[in-house]
Amino acid sequence: MKIILKCAFWFLVLFLTSCSKPQSNRNITELNSIIVNTLSSSKNIKSSSISKRFVNDLLEAHVKVENFSHNRYNDIEYCFKWYDRFGYEVSEDLSIWKTLFLDELDVRNIRGLAPIPKVEKFRFYLREKKESSIVQVNPKSIQDTDLYYGVEELYAFTEGMATGMLQSEIFDGTKVIDIREIENRTDEHIDTKSIGDSIRVAISKSGRAKFIDYQNYKKYIKKISGSTLSPDYILNGSIISVQKRDNHFYRITLNLYNLKNGLISWTDEKDIRKRSLQ
Repeated sequence: MKIILKCAFWFLVLFLTSCSKPQSNRNITELNSIIVNTLSSSKNIKSSSISKRFVNDLLEAHVKVENFSHNRYNDIEYCFKWYDRFGYEVSEDLSIWKTLFLDELDVRNIRGLAPIPKVEKFRFYLREKKESSIVQVNPKSIQDTDLYYGVEELYAFTEGMATGMLQSEIFDGTKVIDIREIENRTDEHIDTKSIGDSIRVAISKSGRAKFIDYQNYKKYIKKISGSTLSPDYILNGSIISVQKRDNHFYRITLNLYNLKNGLISWTDEKDIRKRSLQ
């Protein structure tokens, strides 16, 4: 009886040991991988799976692509897509199309490594290289696609305020202006500094005013030169918004303060209302 129990004990130990053996490099030839070849020249270019295995719990796939013709191809793209055991694609944003160059009678072994451990299947795609769908457009011609603040409002606010400032007699080419904070009082993330920057550029191009970044001037330039240059005016302001379900309202207000007498020498505001047509 003792001999039987002892044999059973060692059998159990061996069984558990074999079950707990690391599987980091296990072969997965039993898993189905799919190769999708959509090339118009698929008669000349063939692809087949070479090997697939787990390396440190990451699926490593190798695919052989062969060019059986005497033509050269530089317009081919390939991509690995990765799937879990249930067939759901994972890490879709990491499945990047890459260019493949094939010389005549060329053979390429392409390696793909899964981005995360839970991948157990893959698909390999071949296709003709797509022409770039990205073109440069005039930023001012961009049409609104939603109710929120965007580049359209940036241009509208900048042009409206710069035009109003240039109509004032204050801007005679001799005044020095320091643009300070344009406060964002909305619930959106609005880069108000870019509004101030764009206004400074527009006014500077006209030659009707000079600008100084007084904070950086005091921090760097004054320590070096020892000069005591100071602005004549400070420009600041704010943006507010009122948002309803189908329309948004924006208002920018700017004020130009005279540092000699403390008065507001110029002020203006511009409104934008956006309404959904749906």
